[in-house]
Amino acid sequence: LGGGEGGISAEELSSWAETIPYEILCSAGMRSKRLYKG
Repeated sequence: LGGGEGGISAEELSSWAETIPYEILCSAGMRSKRLYKG
């Protein structure tokens, strides 16, 4: 989830949290502030 090479993948984080990668990705989007340009 960010960080490029050597970063933590959604699969790895989901195994630590005992959930599925989809849930990790969706919850991250809900907490992130969105900035729009233009």
